[in-house]
Amino acid sequence: MKAKSLLPLVAVAAMVGCALFILGLCYIPLIERMTDDLFRTYILPTEGSESFQAWKNWSRFRPIYRYFYFFHVLNPKEIVNTGKNPSVKELGPYVYRVDLERRDVSFAENGSTLSYRLYRKYSFERRLSVGNESDVITVVNLPILNLATRLRFSGRKVRNCMKKMLKKYEGVGEGGLFSNVTVSDVIWGYQNSLMDELGRRCDASLYNDVTYGLMYQKGQPRRMTYEGEFEASTDLRSLWEVKKWKGKSSLDVWKPHSACNELKGTDGYSWAPRVAQGSKSLLLFDEERCRSIRIVSGGKKIRQKTEQIGGFRTVVYSLTADSFAKSKENQCYCQPLPIPPGKTNYTNCLDKGVINVTTCKDNVPIVLSQPHFLGAANAYRKINGLKTDKAKHATTFHVEPLTGELIEGSRKIQLNAYVFHLSSFPETKTQRNPGLPFPIVWTKEDYTMTDGEKTSLRRNLIGRKLFYDVMPYLLISFGSCLVILPLGGFVCFVCRRRRQSNRSYEGEKRPLLW
Repeated sequence: MKAKSLLPLVAVAAMVGCALFILGLCYIPLIERMTDDLFRTYILPTEGSESFQAWKNWSRFRPIYRYFYFFHVLNPKEIVNTGKNPSVKELGPYVYRVDLERRDVSFAENGSTLSYRLYRKYSFERRLSVGNESDVITVVNLPILNLATRLRFSGRKVRNCMKKMLKKYEGVGEGGLFSNVTVSDVIWGYQNSLMDELGRRCDASLYNDVTYGLMYQKGQPRRMTYEGEFEASTDLRSLWEVKKWKGKSSLDVWKPHSACNELKGTDGYSWAPRVAQGSKSLLLFDEERCRSIRIVSGGKKIRQKTEQIGGFRTVVYSLTADSFAKSKENQCYCQPLPIPPGKTNYTNCLDKGVINVTTCKDNVPIVLSQPHFLGAANAYRKINGLKTDKAKHATTFHVEPLTGELIEGSRKIQLNAYVFHLSSFPETKTQRNPGLPFPIVWTKEDYTMTDGEKTSLRRNLIGRKLFYDVMPYLLISFGSCLVILPLGGFVCFVCRRRRQSNRSYEGEKRPLLW
């Protein structure tokens, strides 16, 4: 074969190679735009889309379970009579499956936000629980403690009336500091007949409802909670960030005109795409805490903590002790306990590790912390039976960094009653002031993405994004090969033919005989 006959083939290969090389170079600046289009197709909520339906019924694709661990009081009489140090025993878990529903979804006219009502429906899971909802436990009598706390600022006549009434019901019962109630009643509410009698005999304005439970909400069906109306961003760069809650763009719970009342972050179930790439912290608004909190990944020496979960590389974020720290940043969360009507004092902070949410919980003396007072001051951990375990009690979120999707999460919180000496409540006579956050229950809310949703996420988003990232370099590499290899082969072929021609010419010059 002559070199001239190969030249057109080499030229065509080189032209195609150059075209692919240039195409690859032009493709690189388009990767981000194509990725944004991918996110708009598969993540942004649009009416009728598959992603929109998955977002509305979030728990269908990430089953949610809520675990309740109660602090059963072992020595209630000794605490009341002698002020002995409390002893508790953790009982649990009592597990509920949670159906998270976003109802009444509507988009703003300009499409920049959407609003929805968030509901949680609970179904008891006996197979995952240590017992039945009918199990009886001994816990702080929060309805009576709440009433006595509010009476502290009432007139002497009302206080004396209640003191006489409670004296008749001393001991573990409806009128004692501690009461024996079922698991179901503690969570979902029960009627305290003494509350009704106190209202009729002493002051009817002191209570609104004789039914009381940790998750009870007046007007809602049993085992269902309404978390309020949310308005969230639909912009790709700030997707799901809460703009309004209960119709307001800021809270009115904490110090007026302070940063503590600002709404920041998402609802904690999803974040905007790419927001977790290289970011050491994320923000979420937690309606149970009535505040925005910061979750952090890594530490001083580690930029980000990552783990492989379900075939995904995830960034691990945790709730740190800084959220409950006694610091200048958190000072606007400080409130006295109890809070006098119409009065506030934002310099009277509780010690580190706890936060007073009385104003958020209809003025019930509630203090929140991490389970078993993880990261709290030593004074709060003197109760016998508490044992902190960071691996078990820390709040964690495993976030896929490209899409901002939550692969796994475990949100934990402990609810404590603030117990202190009240003159109108005889059974608190041995309690010291300042009081003590007395643990009632700690809960964890676990969620894990289903295998089907993981496959869909991997195929529709992560796989395609990987294809977008690799394609330009494949084009550049293949184009370079089409230019270099044929051209190099042609040069080698020409050089080889020339060497062969030279050998033939030298052979013709030799003599036939020596």
